[in-house]
Amino acid sequence: MVVCPAVARRNAPDHAGTYDDELALLVVHGVLHLLGLDHAQADEAEKMERREQELLDRFHRL
Repeated sequence: MVVCPAVARRNAPDHAGTYDDELALLVVHGVLHLLGLDHAQADEAEKMERREQELLDRFHRL
């Protein structure tokens, strides 16, 4: 998995808010894709977003 810091910095204000939050979101999102989750369908997107939030709540900003 590759995360581009420049893209994360540019997208942060419109997505996650801060650069750190955007990086955390991108890493969690990417790992979930590697584990087979997707968001092509509404039900998949809901499941993936819920899992992203669970992981961010548990591991980010400890």
